[in-house]
Amino acid sequence: MGKQLFKYLGHILLFVFLTLLSQVGGLIYLLCLPIFKYFKPRIARPIWHISLNIGIFCVLYTFTTFIIVPPLAERFGRVPMPYDEENPNLRQWNRWTVLLNRHYVVPELRAVTEGVARKMAAADTNLVITYLDCNFPFWDGFPLEPHLSHNDGRKIDLSFFYRDAETNKVTAERPSWLGYGVCEEPRGGEENRAEYCAQQGGWQYSFMRDNVISQSQKRRLPFDEKYTAALVRFFLADNRTKLVLIEPHLEKRLGFANQAKVKPPPCHSVRHDDHIHVAIY
Repeated sequence: MGKQLFKYLGHILLFVFLTLLSQVGGLIYLLCLPIFKYFKPRIARPIWHISLNIGIFCVLYTFTTFIIVPPLAERFGRVPMPYDEENPNLRQWNRWTVLLNRHYVVPELRAVTEGVARKMAAADTNLVITYLDCNFPFWDGFPLEPHLSHNDGRKIDLSFFYRDAETNKVTAERPSWLGYGVCEEPRGGEENRAEYCAQQGGWQYSFMRDNVISQSQKRRLPFDEKYTAALVRFFLADNRTKLVLIEPHLEKRLGFANQAKVKPPPCHSVRHDDHIHVAIY
């Protein structure tokens, strides 16, 4: 009885984990369970059975993610952002964003972002807007962990622009493999909201920088103020843009101190001097 209960608990925990990670992974796992059960008595060695189970799940998950989810998500009012080479000036930074279905938005947000990408490309054809987490494909209100508000298809995180340290030219590279966690810190005399939020009990505010991205995972890339400011400015020029979140020291440094739509993140959120958060109406 105890062994069976432990087994059921394991299934439940794995279902919850895969659902929170990719939204559809938990359901695919449940659909795989009868297949796993069918093959179990037919395969002698446990390691072969486990390997087969993982392979079956990966095949079904990949098929569902790239073949079934996109047209189904469109019926729910969401579309995938361009990825890989679909748009040379707009793509994901991390392929896990696409594999985990975290790149979905409402059509309006995709249109706004593609419009900004065209304007940036007009300034320099080498400029590539890279997005980070967006939203899941289905259901308003479904949380995209660990974010607080990426649950309605109207939010997108974008990376800053950086320059190559040797050539001083704008680069498509980013300073961390994850896209988050490498911060453009406040300079002397600039407002330090991270320090303020830590004093207010916001222990998670700098968690990514302090605990997730190690020194070995950072690339030394200078922050590009010119093109990052242009990125924000083009979003603000579109009336569909509702909000841009960025740290106060960068808000002032980039020239947006008096923009009503540009705001600092709340202390119960995380710091935004490693990316820009954009929301539309």
